Amino acid sequence: MRSRSLLPMRWVLPALAIAIVVACGEDRPPCYHGDFIGCTCADGKYGYAACSALEDGYAACVCDGTTPGVDGGVRDASLDVAPETAKTAFLAACTTNEQCETGLCFTYGMGQELCTKPCTMPTDCPVPSTGCNGKGVCKP
Repeated sequence: MRSRSLLPMRWVLPALAIAIVVACGEDRPPCYHGDFIGCTCADGKYGYAACSALEDGYAACVCDGTTPGVDGGVRDASLDVAPETAKTAFLAACTTNEQCETGLCFTYGMGQELCTKPCTMPTDCPVPSTGCNGKGVCKP
């Protein structure tokens, strides 16, 4: 019994080639809004070209060093977050409570200001403190 095929084998490859050409023909847009391609600038460096619906293809190569989608323009400094300043350690010199990790800057005798912490027992005070003083804070 002889098998019947829809197309003889000699017609399969030419038919496939025609189908590919038709599918990729000139009637399809060469790019879509938001597409970018790399391009070479006059100075030999690389730039980017954006798809332009008005020009029906890619616009001229942009060679200003920006990267599409990454360089968004002028930086808005109001969105910057100020870095946290390091706090002063226990029994280090200070001038305000806000400077201290413990939240307490205490003025000891002779005008010495140090970061300390409140206490009720000598064991409340970490080393190198020698315990609580009469005012309820750790001694230096």
